[in-house]
Formats: sequence, C-alpha cells, structure tokens
Amino acid sequence: MAEFKDRFKALRLEKDLTQDEIAAKFDLTKTAVSSYERGKNKPRFEMLDTLADFFDVSIDYLSGSSDVRRPYPRITPEEEDRLGADLVNVEIDVEEYDLIKAYRRLDEYAKRIIRLTAHLEK
Repeated sequence: MAEFKDRFKALRLEKDLTQDEIAAKFDLTKTAVSSYERGKNKPRFEMLDTLADFFDVSIDYLSGSSDVRRPYPRITPEEEDRLGADLVNVEIDVEEYDLIKAYRRLDEYAKRIIRLTAHLEK
C-alpha cells in the first residue's frame, strides 16, 4: 500500500494544485507541505482529518493504511438537509457532529472497537 506522502501528493496533483496553493488553503507553510510530500513529517490528526475532508477520502486512505478511498456512502444534499433538520431535533452539538463525521471515516475494525467501547461505558 502507498504511504501518506505518496497519497497526499497524488491527491494534490489530482486537484491540479501547487504546494503553495495547498499551503495557503490550510494555513501551512510551503515547507510543511513539501515535508509531508517527502515523508519528513506527517500532519497531526486534526490536519489529517481536514485534508481527508478536502480530498473527499477516508483518513485510512490518505494515511496509506487502506486502498479504499471512501468506505462510507456519500450523503446527498437532500439527505444533508434532512439530517440537518434532524440534528436540530435531537439537540446534537458541533463536537458530537464532528465525532460522527470522524466515525464515518473509520474502517470497519475501528468502528467495531468504538461500538464495543461505547457499550462498556453504558
């Protein structure tokens, strides 16, 4: 499987973006972007999550631990609108919504661990 550095660069090139453009978009230095692509550094989880969202891939795919770009189905705009309305009804906060988004990017093994952990905490 590919490594983060290879996936990151390939995804950047797929979007036809320069290192400077990625740096500006994510408030990074060009040196940081270059070091990601050379494998000298890796982003922290928050940045990895942000990059996965931007490139529309899972964190596992971006990090190189999976070859599946999106293991979860995409939500249509209509479903997103309905979900937004449902979220208002269940009083979910932004942090909980972010956790749900992160959960959806996990592979099945990680989801199972989360579900098992949640049951233990009840």
